Amino acid sequence: MDLLSPPTNYIGTALFFSYILAALVLTARVLLHLHTLHFEHLSHDTSPAAAARFATLATCAVVLFATLSYHMLSFLLASYTSFCEARGLLLLPATAASVSGQLWIWMLASTLFSDFARDLVVGGTAASRAWAQTALVWSLGVSVFIGVEGKRRWRTGAWGAEAGEVVALAQVLPVSFALVLWLMGDVGGDAPADAGQGATSQESKDVAGSKGAGEERGADAKEEGVEVGAAVPAAVGVYVAVLPVLSRAAEESMTKLIGAVFLLRACLAVPYLASRPAVKGSAQGQVASLTQNLTCGIGIAGGLVQLGLVWSRAVKESDGWVEIVEGLWETPAVGAMSMDAVFGAFSVVAFALVE
Repeated sequence: MDLLSPPTNYIGTALFFSYILAALVLTARVLLHLHTLHFEHLSHDTSPAAAARFATLATCAVVLFATLSYHMLSFLLASYTSFCEARGLLLLPATAASVSGQLWIWMLASTLFSDFARDLVVGGTAASRAWAQTALVWSLGVSVFIGVEGKRRWRTGAWGAEAGEVVALAQVLPVSFALVLWLMGDVGGDAPADAGQGATSQESKDVAGSKGAGEERGADAKEEGVEVGAAVPAAVGVYVAVLPVLSRAAEESMTKLIGAVFLLRACLAVPYLASRPAVKGSAQGQVASLTQNLTCGIGIAGGLVQLGLVWSRAVKESDGWVEIVEGLWETPAVGAMSMDAVFGAFSVVAFALVE
């Protein structure tokens, strides 16, 4: 029995829905940490400007999550509708047992995980593929930022060890939602790394003393650096090298495409896993600075080259700017990724502009 092919696609179905489950669990944990951080520890220290930024980012997070949910539900509904129409089935059978049985058969008879990946790299017009590639390059930049900054502020930042959960969330969802949550946690400035551990009665007694220690750590945070391992620029190089061959992998076999997708996801986790805190100005910090510059150079150069290739083709093959804009939401898969990148960039601009 082939567990990767319909009608017994158990592995593909498990992968797709495990992504959804992991996203919900990680989102709940990150939001719980944000609640603890801002409403139990930092609310009394939040300035009006910080409150405005937090509210702006919260709005952006809601929009991002709603947009992503809409496109994912559209993708699932399109797949289920196509399945029912091909077999002459009702979308909603008469009994609940029939509905659950039909949904189970649909999940095993579909290739949701590979279909989503295929729609991103070979589906639609050249414009939609260009938007998808733009979203993938955006994902690289955001992952490097969150990964490196997460380790830079490991001891002094608001997130502390919980930064790993934000990085994990960026692995299972388009990255902008995780980025906005990260910025929300960073609005109040540096805070003790144990801010999210829960407000026990003993901690409440120590608030006054910990504030002084937090201020001292905040001053020391300016001297915090990060040691970026050699694996980070290597992973960035692999990532930008794989982007141009995604379409070829999809045309050859779904196994190669899925392998390439997991390779890209692994590369996005390396900046966090291969970095560690270091004292700014130390020998390790100086070497890390060179490695970090190399990482940025490879990512920017490789990303610009790839975007230049795909967008030149998109402009050449499109009838006009209307078709290019419509490529943003041409398919649910492309819409989920590209709209995430667009709203994510808007969120960063709003975060910078709101005083």
